[in-house]
Amino acid sequence: MEKTMECPSCNRTTNTNDVLNKYFLGKNSNGIPFFKCEECGNLFYLNEGIAHPISRGERVSRFVPIISGVLSWIIAVGIVWFYDSIVTRFIGGAFLLYGWKCMKIGTWGTQKLIDELTLDKGVELSKEAAQEWEKFRGKWNE
Repeated sequence: MEKTMECPSCNRTTNTNDVLNKYFLGKNSNGIPFFKCEECGNLFYLNEGIAHPISRGERVSRFVPIISGVLSWIIAVGIVWFYDSIVTRFIGGAFLLYGWKCMKIGTWGTQKLIDELTLDKGVELSKEAAQEWEKFRGKWNE
């Protein structure tokens, strides 16, 4: 049976079943379950059937994906410069593409997208972040 509750941030109905939920983050030591809203991606917990919003205690700096991109470009140039074969050129190209992806996210991505991509491991993106992610994927193909 699917249990639902309104998100305290966006007031949209979201799934609060801790067994069959891909947005379930876990329980704390007191057994209080934590969830991420399917729509807006904000975090909340349930205490006695009431949803309470929480804020992220941590934020990822925008420079993390930018630094990853620059380091990937340096590795790619180093691989292609020092090793001359078709395999290393493909490996260098993969590092170049990864670096470009990191630079685009770090430069034009919203803070919410960066936080969800880096902090919420094992949990799917919210619908807002997924829509923004699809916009970036469309830009990469141009």
